[in-house]
Amino acid sequence: PTERRPQVTDWQNDAVVLEHYRRQAHEHKLDPSSTMLDQTTRELEVAAILSCAEYALQGRDVSDLLEVGCGNGHLLHLLRDRFPASRLVGVDFSQEMVELARSRGLPNCEIRREDVRALTFGPGCFDLVVSERCLINVLDEAGQAAGLRELHRVLRPGGHIVLVEAFSDGAANLNRARVELGLPENQVPHHNLWFEEARFSSIVKDLLEEVVDEGAATLPPRNFLSTH
Repeated sequence: PTERRPQVTDWQNDAVVLEHYRRQAHEHKLDPSSTMLDQTTRELEVAAILSCAEYALQGRDVSDLLEVGCGNGHLLHLLRDRFPASRLVGVDFSQEMVELARSRGLPNCEIRREDVRALTFGPGCFDLVVSERCLINVLDEAGQAAGLRELHRVLRPGGHIVLVEAFSDGAANLNRARVELGLPENQVPHHNLWFEEARFSSIVKDLLEEVVDEGAATLPPRNFLSTH
């Protein structure tokens, strides 16, 4: 891909994100609580991703899978168990997270540091690309758009992308309900930039086609969590 020249704000934003995940790596290590203290939400996310992956890879014995923002490798470990013959690649922007994921010693799984805004893979390398709240860690809209284009670029024709991201529209609805119940509003984490539905759709409309399969009962609805 064409090299993207970082701006000063990129470096400042990147420093915020890297410092957050440095603390997460040191505090949580290989625990599934890393990056998500609410384990109910984490389990729902993982179940949704695995069901989407099974739908995308049905009938294939060997596939190439990429997880961007792999963190400490918790999801990679579960994908390894579910798809034992597939080649796995996990990438993360945090070197500390990369080292933790590598320490799992997952077979047939390459783990390395990458920037989702400028991946070093060639075009069409992967049958399935998974992002579990990776793109919301890019703290500017242009960078998020670049990341989505990169995920599309490395996807093989006919491949699938599973995007589990957070949306401000859902958060606003949830907070209205919380206020009615006398609860404090939930705040967007300082290291996140959540998508707005309209902005997200405008980016992906010419890149991706949403899978809508009424017969696929195992596929989660697109808003399977209140802010997702």
